[in-house]
Amino acid sequence: MKANEDEIILQFRYPWTMMPLESAGEWINAVSRSLSKTDPLYRKEIFVSARHETENLILADNDTDNNYAILSFAPKRGPNTAEFNTVEVFHSRKSLAEKLQRDHEKAIAKFK
Repeated sequence: MKANEDEIILQFRYPWTMMPLESAGEWINAVSRSLSKTDPLYRKEIFVSARHETENLILADNDTDNNYAILSFAPKRGPNTAEFNTVEVFHSRKSLAEKLQRDHEKAIAKFK
């Protein structure tokens, strides 16, 4: 039996952490201003929901296409600016949940 996408719970465990809601708007604006026309998230309605604690990565929910993307970011010259690029797209909650679990297992293996 195929799992219902709405029943799949996304668990943000180390190295991923939820983005503070009060800073979501700033992240959304920064990402939206930075994306090139060739980026899959260009001009999409997004919500930045998590960040990676050890790498310059964020997770965005693509509300336009109902998928998810991991974006890299690097500081750009100038105050409070960064360059964002989509590095991976997930077309289901299940595939994203599996990625988050793999990242967690890989990160904690370093402490064993």
